[in-house]
Amino acid sequence: MSSVCNVRKNMLAKRGIRSFQQWNMRSNTVYIGRDMSKHVPGAVGSKWGNPFSVKEYGREGCIAKYEEYLRSRPDLMAALPELDGMELGCWCHPQGCHGDVLCKVLKEVKEQKK
Repeated sequence: MSSVCNVRKNMLAKRGIRSFQQWNMRSNTVYIGRDMSKHVPGAVGSKWGNPFSVKEYGREGCIAKYEEYLRSRPDLMAALPELDGMELGCWCHPQGCHGDVLCKVLKEVKEQKK
């Protein structure tokens, strides 16, 4: 089962992880955010990143648009199994996050294959 975590330094520190880089080196983690490498070394934009802005669409709208976007992208839908069992890292969790959409849709895809 995949899960979403916040990769902000203070949130990782609560788990005994010193930095984004230390978190990102783990074999069971996938960064799903936008390119933040200018501010956080190693936080390179992910194909899973949400192209919709909270500022423009609001949190709920942004997440809804991401779900539509994800489901309309056969390449991303086909790649979802690579997220299975992984910890997905983003900056907004535990607030509403597109990572929750990824987990939900991945679960649906897995159930359809049963």
